[in-house]
Amino acid sequence: SHHVPDDGNLFILFAPHIGISDAGELGKYSRAGQKDRCGTACGAACGALKFCEDCKLEVDRSTPITRRKSMVKIPGEVYGDYQMEFITSQINEHLHDILSAPDEDSKQAKLAHVMFTVAQEFMIRNINFDDTFAERGKPNLYLLGGIQINMPKPMPDFFMPLMFEK
Repeated sequence: SHHVPDDGNLFILFAPHIGISDAGELGKYSRAGQKDRCGTACGAACGALKFCEDCKLEVDRSTPITRRKSMVKIPGEVYGDYQMEFITSQINEHLHDILSAPDEDSKQAKLAHVMFTVAQEFMIRNINFDDTFAERGKPNLYLLGGIQINMPKPMPDFFMPLMFEK
C-alpha cells in the first residue's frame, strides 16, 4: 500500500482467462498466425488439469516425491517452476468437482471458475497494508475480479465480473 497517494485510491483487477476456439470449444483458442491449430487457454490451467487427470494426483505433499503413488514429478519440484506447482496443487484440490462435469466444455468452464476462486483467495490473503496506511488517510482499495473470455476472431474479448469489493 506504500505506492498509494495520501488520501488516494488503489484499484486492482484480477482475472484468469478461458479461450473459445473458432469451433466454439471452451479452453481452446485460435491465435493469430496459427491458422491450422488451436492452443489451450489458459494453457497453464489446462496443462495442470491434464497432469492431475493423468496422475490422479491425490498426494500428501509431506510424502517425499520418491515415495508417492505416482512417480511422475510434479511441475515445479525439479525445475523451480513454483507458479506451475501452485496451480497444479490448487487444481488438484478441486479435481473431483472439475471432473464431475458432464462434458469437456463444462469441465473447462469449471476450471475457469476454480482458477477465479484461487486468484480471489490469493488476492484477499495477500493484501497487506503497511504501517503508514492509517497515517495517509486510509486510501480506498477496490478489487474487481472476474474471468477474461478470449473470443474467436473477429469477436471482441469479454470480461465476466464475479466480484467487486471496496
